[in-house]
Amino acid sequence: MAYWATVEPLALINSRLSARGQGVLVTARLVVVCLQRAQRRVRAGSGYPDDRITRVQNAIDTAALAAAAARVDDEQLASLRAELGVVGGNVCIFVGAMYADKRLPFLLEACELIRRDVPDFEIIFVGDGPESAVVREAADHAPWIHYVGARFDDGKVPYFLLANLR
Repeated sequence: MAYWATVEPLALINSRLSARGQGVLVTARLVVVCLQRAQRRVRAGSGYPDDRITRVQNAIDTAALAAAAARVDDEQLASLRAELGVVGGNVCIFVGAMYADKRLPFLLEACELIRRDVPDFEIIFVGDGPESAVVREAADHAPWIHYVGARFDDGKVPYFLLANLR
């Protein structure tokens, strides 16, 4: 079994696994997979056996993204803009898991400040997770914040293409 580590402290991971009846990490036959060097250092420093920690590359196939983008035409983008209600010319995008470490309330506060200075600023949130309610609530109160939920693989590409800063 492998646990794909984020930035959670080992104690929190242990308590989550114990609560699910899956044992404690330091006694389980478990490999912790880290995506960043810093995560690996934290895991190693927490007492988890170094030979049970591995690090993998977490990359995006940019050639596949470019090919998918080439298949999206202007009509599709115009339709998506209309569907979302995007009217501004300065559009940013957030794509990712929505959990506390992403500091979404801070990002939303920053977006509010940007919107004050850039009246046609809008942001599209693509993703899901335990903190997605924060974004959904903000979108309910601000028509320039758009929450679309999780999209995968080529399904993300049209949203990337709507992003534009002038």
